[in-house]
Amino acid sequence: MRYRLFLLFMLIVSPLAGEETSLQLFRQGEEARIQEDYHRAIELYQQAIQKNPAFVQAYKGLAEAYFSLGQYEVALAGAEKAKSLDPRSTDNHLLYARCLLALGRLEEAERIYRDILSREPQNVEAGMGIAELSLARGQVASALREYERTLRMFPEHKKILTILAFLYEYRGERDKAASYLEEALRLYPSDPEVHLLAASSHLRKEEWDEAEREARRALTLDENAVEASYLLAQVATGKGRFQEALDHLDGFLGARPDSREGWYLKGVILDRLDRPEESLRAFREVLERYPDDEVARYAMERILLERFPVSAPERRAAAGYHFTRAREYAEKFYFRRAYHFLRRGLRLFPYDAGANLEFAELQRRMGFPHKYVDRLEFMVSSGIADQHVEDRLEVARRMLEEDVPSRWGVNPFDLTPPSIGILVGLSSRSTDLHPFSLPYLLAGLRFALGVDERLTVKVEDDHPLSWEEAFGRARGDGADFFLLLDCVETDRVVEWRARLYLGSSGLLKKEFRIRKYGNDRLKESLLRVAEEVSAAVPLYGTIADRRFSSVLLNIGRVHGVEEGMEFVVLDPATVRLEGVSGGFTWDPEGVLGRVKVEAVSDLVSEGSLTLSSIYDRVNRGDMVVVPPVAEAEEEQPPAPPDPLLYRIFQLFFP
Repeated sequence: MRYRLFLLFMLIVSPLAGEETSLQLFRQGEEARIQEDYHRAIELYQQAIQKNPAFVQAYKGLAEAYFSLGQYEVALAGAEKAKSLDPRSTDNHLLYARCLLALGRLEEAERIYRDILSREPQNVEAGMGIAELSLARGQVASALREYERTLRMFPEHKKILTILAFLYEYRGERDKAASYLEEALRLYPSDPEVHLLAASSHLRKEEWDEAEREARRALTLDENAVEASYLLAQVATGKGRFQEALDHLDGFLGARPDSREGWYLKGVILDRLDRPEESLRAFREVLERYPDDEVARYAMERILLERFPVSAPERRAAAGYHFTRAREYAEKFYFRRAYHFLRRGLRLFPYDAGANLEFAELQRRMGFPHKYVDRLEFMVSSGIADQHVEDRLEVARRMLEEDVPSRWGVNPFDLTPPSIGILVGLSSRSTDLHPFSLPYLLAGLRFALGVDERLTVKVEDDHPLSWEEAFGRARGDGADFFLLLDCVETDRVVEWRARLYLGSSGLLKKEFRIRKYGNDRLKESLLRVAEEVSAAVPLYGTIADRRFSSVLLNIGRVHGVEEGMEFVVLDPATVRLEGVSGGFTWDPEGVLGRVKVEAVSDLVSEGSLTLSSIYDRVNRGDMVVVPPVAEAEEEQPPAPPDPLLYRIFQLFFP
């Protein structure tokens, strides 16, 4: 009898003994995830699953860890496995729905949330999911109503209180934001997480003293709250106490040596302390771990351009990254992208023979023959051209003999091109991922805008710009336009909200949003901003020369001129850049004729002139302007989830 009981005991206990090891690994994974060491957590969860392939909680933990890293597709697979192993678990369905939501599969997520609420009307996570659906659709007011409806059922819910504080702050309703934050602090005075969220809120508003108070309170409550050290470093930077900021960061990086945010902020502080070599090392630490961190790359390159000679090996090494990327894109026939990488690399190191030749070839492909020759001549004068390049240059020069400038006997580089001044500023000095990034983002934007050779760009990279200050500056500097931008950035998406105003009147010319996901999202988004600005700025030029009914214009293909385009010829004294449309207006008596473009080179074009009256009043220097046309409305594709959703995930669902 005892023997049979022993055998029964062994049959029961033996599987549990194997399960214990799996359980221990799972518990270690949970601890690592709570400490935000997500890569270690993933490793431990996977080991637990290897020992027990049916371990539901390990799959759930794995999905949550991947979700915190922003890897939503992999998180969805883990959540789906957990759901299939335990289909009766509401928590598994909720996690699965949140992954669907993050991936933009909104209808599927909504069906799950509403199904849960039909069975469990007071399920707080499903109620929050409905609110998050509204955020994903850009409906902030609707999201607020859903969060507040759920809060009425659970008036002490910490996460909802802090989310509401964040969203009202986002909408600029500071009193409501403060009331929810104060309620969270009242209910949870000993919770370091709430104090950290309060500190972050004060930081976003640059309320340095209040942010410091809350961060120190969090550290007092939990000496292991290393996030407080990172926030205190931001406070010290904002107050100009840079050495103190470095001390806080050393403690933070000691606990989290792989932190992108920590190394980035260290680079910023060292840049402020005018220690460029050390700053470069810090930004390189970021890029070695996260090569797609474009803000860190713009920061590094700004330092290289401003503080290192062109011959510095550091500049050549940084340029090499762009040359390599350009070749990768060129091999796949993505010539536009290759062009921008080459342009950026050559700015860092202009004397790379291979890159110069590749850039010249792209200019030739784009229909810029004079820029092609100019680039080859630069290679020869710089001593980086071989015989092959010199032979190409000789052939290219002969081909220019029949081009528009040669027929008119002019050097197109001697003509003064049109110029439109634009002042650019940001509304905040930081993004959620990159504090104090204003000068680096503006450096990238200025470079992107430089593609349009009509624009003379001036940036305010010392402090954020309000509309009032920007308008005053634009009028004082004589800028034609000023551009104000907000940047919303998460680890998955970047969005620019831009408003382009007339410098003379402050009237809004154009408002637009650019949102990009995936690799190179910042660079691509900046180029799209530049394209939107270029499209909004009116095209104009001047008559550089005239031969009877033929005229030479000082604008060409690089400025957007194409064969067949028509321009109105105007007396410059009658032209103004004003009005609600933000284009040129002119007095009727100032119309002198029309020009139809018949031949286009890269920098100039040629057209036939038709007079507006029997009197010939057209002279050199008269303006040519594209006549206004009604803009057709474009059908917009379905929008992906609003970046605000990912900011909520990033801040409140670690």
